[in-house]
Amino acid sequence: MDYVLNLGNKEHLEMVTRIPVKEVVIQARSFSLYGSISDIDLHDTLNILKLHGKRITLQWDTLCQDGEIESLANLFADYSKNIPAIRFVDPGVGAYLKRRFPDHQLQFLMWDGHQNRTGISEWIQIFQPNLQRVILSNQIPKRMIEKLRQDTKIPIEIKGLGRMQLFYSPRKLLHNNRPQKLDGHPDITTASNDRPSQFFSVKETRQGTAIFNDKDLYLLDELQEIQEIGVDYLGMELYTTEQYQLIEECFGRPGWVDEVKTFWKSPLTSGFFIQNKTDALLTRLTNAYLKDEKQYQLGSVLESLKNVHTLLHLSQNLVLPQQVVFVTPERKKVRFEITKLYDLKGILHQGKIDEGFYRLPWIKYVVPASLMKSNTSF
Repeated sequence: MDYVLNLGNKEHLEMVTRIPVKEVVIQARSFSLYGSISDIDLHDTLNILKLHGKRITLQWDTLCQDGEIESLANLFADYSKNIPAIRFVDPGVGAYLKRRFPDHQLQFLMWDGHQNRTGISEWIQIFQPNLQRVILSNQIPKRMIEKLRQDTKIPIEIKGLGRMQLFYSPRKLLHNNRPQKLDGHPDITTASNDRPSQFFSVKETRQGTAIFNDKDLYLLDELQEIQEIGVDYLGMELYTTEQYQLIEECFGRPGWVDEVKTFWKSPLTSGFFIQNKTDALLTRLTNAYLKDEKQYQLGSVLESLKNVHTLLHLSQNLVLPQQVVFVTPERKKVRFEITKLYDLKGILHQGKIDEGFYRLPWIKYVVPASLMKSNTSF
């Protein structure tokens, strides 16, 4: 697995040349939301990186109107000989780049709005053969990343270290200043009404407004699993001088992962990588016990309305009273004695009950997709 290092400020250029990471992603002021490298400095920056053998990628992560795309593409043409790859977030930008710069490699930043395998696979097909890599959201389940890598063979990158963007708008939401006055404007902190003690960093540039999580993403201690699921590149998005100094001092040597975690000044989180719940609702629709033919199944729960009723599909004839056990999708067992049932018309049934749909009183912890089994089967 290879590492990718960002560079958004010329002040950090010298340190980046000394860090043994081959690929550098340039965040320039004209193309990137947070980058501060000016058009004047971009030529020198590219030449210095090239002199040190760095592989250069330009990050074009702004949302653009039609006229802006062509104007920025004309600007990129001045630097294109020294930049073999471009990563974009706006599909319109990607389509334009594919058409105008067919010899350049494209990398699709899929941080926002790309959360399912079908959609990601379709975009990969659209941007072939130019598409060299996709940079996936940290909210993508690990097993989906593994499946995508197997199905598409497209190289995959995820962010492993750095700040997490929560919101971006191309509008300037904080000030009415001219774009030039926003260059170098410091971040501010803000809090929501419902969490007044939790402060988020807000940055406004000529490219728009972004809000960041109050904790930085840290996945370096998950490197083995990240490699096993098929990730090819791990991004490190640094944004302070202290962070670049830390990586320069320790990157690659024994124990460097723990050293970064110890001396990183901002609070850290693994985000959704460790406990990804984006597909939790789907998993609740199934039950692992359905695959176990040895368990005797009497029925299943279709609906559970708190303090109202539990709607049951009875799949076998039943003789009441009956001791049963409900097994939830999380495998929690809830024992219950059925003495009577009501059908959907409200008619009371006792004794011998035919298969069909019936209502029980609401049963705590018994959720939809729970299975009903005979108590004797446990």
